[in-house]
Amino acid sequence: MDAGHPMRSIHMSDIRTTPSVTPQNCLNFADAALYLAGHTVADPYLRELHAKAASGEITVEEAGHLGEEYLCTKFGVDHE
Repeated sequence: MDAGHPMRSIHMSDIRTTPSVTPQNCLNFADAALYLAGHTVADPYLRELHAKAASGEITVEEAGHLGEEYLCTKFGVDHE
């Protein structure tokens, strides 16, 4: 051990659990990817589902299922 840099004990209270990626980061990344592919999602309900999935309020699978049901109803397509 270097005398100028003594080893310090780390306690659980010293550890911060702040996520490095926020839900807004996820939304921004997805919007950018869609934009680069020539697409956008402007529907408020679909954007709300995306935000809920990004924040962990619902799973990605739940968001996909709800979005599929919504679009099928919106466009008059039978949903199994």
